Amino acid sequence: MFVNHLGEARGVVDALRTSGLLEDVLNLGVGYAAHIIERRMEASPDATREFSRPLVARMLAAALFEAIKWWHDHPSVSTPAQIDAGLHEVARSAVRRSRGS
Repeated sequence: MFVNHLGEARGVVDALRTSGLLEDVLNLGVGYAAHIIERRMEASPDATREFSRPLVARMLAAALFEAIKWWHDHPSVSTPAQIDAGLHEVARSAVRRSRGS
């Protein structure tokens, strides 16, 4: 689980934040995640038809990284599994709604 891996790399994330490079790395991560999400959407029967698939993928990727940033600052509020489950539910809902379903 990606969230769990980042939790284990807390020192790396803290070092990136201290050096002022965290946002650059997060922006790269959003682009990479958006590419993966878009590929998965293409293969999904629930994939969006009414909205730009690259836009929806980018929005979901940004939500993933914002949730990770929030969790990194509030680790006791949710477990990585809870963050992951919540993100998947948000993604499924967004894809369904973007189709008008």
